[in-house]
Amino acid sequence: MKFLTESVITLMLALSLFGVFLCGCAGPECQRIPTPSHDDIVTSVAFSPDGTTAISGSWDGTVKLWRIADGRMLMLFRGHTDRVTSVAFSPDGSSVLSGSWDKNIILWNITSGRPSITFTGHAAAITAVTFSPDGNLILSGSTDRTAKLWDTMSGSEIRSFTGNLDVVTSVDISADGNYLLTGSSDGTMRLWDAKTGTELKIFDGHFSVVSAALFSRDRKYAISGSWDHTVGIWDLSSGRLIRRLTGHEDWVTSLALSRDGRYLVSGGGKDLTIRLWDIATGETLQIFKGHSSYITSVAYSPDGRHILSGSWDHTVKLWDVRSGKELF
Repeated sequence: MKFLTESVITLMLALSLFGVFLCGCAGPECQRIPTPSHDDIVTSVAFSPDGTTAISGSWDGTVKLWRIADGRMLMLFRGHTDRVTSVAFSPDGSSVLSGSWDKNIILWNITSGRPSITFTGHAAAITAVTFSPDGNLILSGSTDRTAKLWDTMSGSEIRSFTGNLDVVTSVDISADGNYLLTGSSDGTMRLWDAKTGTELKIFDGHFSVVSAALFSRDRKYAISGSWDHTVGIWDLSSGRLIRRLTGHEDWVTSLALSRDGRYLVSGGGKDLTIRLWDIATGETLQIFKGHSSYITSVAYSPDGRHILSGSWDHTVKLWDVRSGKELF
């Protein structure tokens, strides 16, 4: 009897170890990974250009670098003296950018974890930062109602864009670097000439804060997310609203496009959902649920397989696009 009991225990242990071995394959799909987190609200997330790592910024004043394969934190960037609001990867993956309530933008060396350049010039908190596609320019938005264009190498301010009537909540640079988009709490999205600072067009059709602004990959459209719970797709040439995506039951807080431009992902604030959309049809393809508080930021992996999200629940979550499964 004792021999049988010991045999059963041995068999159970062997099967358990075999299961661990089977799930030990590379990639987050094969295992349940502890959820990466911060000590406060996660405000912004971004994938690296090769999709192997990701960054997150938080109200805890830090930026963290994560490995996608296992959710392990690889680097902690400390230097801001207030809440971090926005983060971005440089196109070549060698640097990380962050903006903060401390009015500063910091360019970090991803190898050393140390600041390379600090950009100063905004009169109030930074709300959004992004790189130009060639990495030579940086665009920022602020609660001072301006957007600013910076030289990445020197840290000098190139141009300031004024005209928004309230906080600049989001910014984007066109693929050719010639045009800019700003979203604002004044309920508009605006198109700018990057070289002259001239305001070219106002997209006015939302009923609340425009919290996200993007150029489409083919540069034919501008895409906006709003606290009015909708996503707008606008013709860049005419300024006409051609499609409104509905489905969220709360603020749309963040948008991200797939690399091929066919799909859009949106974060839905306190409705606690992330939605995947078909741009051409406006159809919701997938809904991701798992956060326990406001969703603040979303990102789309370069290979199109994963979505990243940040939340007021202090966590960063990774999702499988096809299945909708939460991976960590």
